[in-house]
Amino acid sequence: MKSLENDIAVELLERSKLYFEYQETQYAAALDRIRKLEEKGLKVFASLSVIVTAFILIVRFTAALLLNQKFAALNMLTCIAGFFYLSLPL
Repeated sequence: MKSLENDIAVELLERSKLYFEYQETQYAAALDRIRKLEEKGLKVFASLSVIVTAFILIVRFTAALLLNQKFAALNMLTCIAGFFYLSLPL
């Protein structure tokens, strides 16, 4: 009877070890996925901040040109060309 209990205990221990190793690999894989997702988010955020900054600078420059009435027609054409250039796909 004692031998049977020992065999059951050994089997349970082996199952526990296998389950622990499986869970450990799953946890490591999940951490890796989260790190990759964070890296992608940082790249998108950095790109977006650069694009927004460039757009704000262009708008400020455009407003300064349009408010200068000396060359209004040329300034409007420059602004339209700039916005057309920005709308082109990268």
